Amino acid sequence: MAMFVHITTEANARAIKRAGLRPKRRSTLYAMPVVPNFMMTHQWARELQKWSRQRMVGVYFRIPDETPVLFGP
Repeated sequence: MAMFVHITTEANARAIKRAGLRPKRRSTLYAMPVVPNFMMTHQWARELQKWSRQRMVGVYFRIPDETPVLFGP
């Protein structure tokens, strides 16, 4: 199983704990694969912090290998 991290605001953390991750618009949920290099995995969180002054949290989740996913810019 592949592990991913989704970065969101701390205000959304309670709702995610209660109901799980759910796409909001057009069935899209942005996440980054977790790789052995910590900086490569979490650099984009630092970029998000530049635009939002709210506290951010990471939500880690796994996707089974046989589940189809879309990726791209």
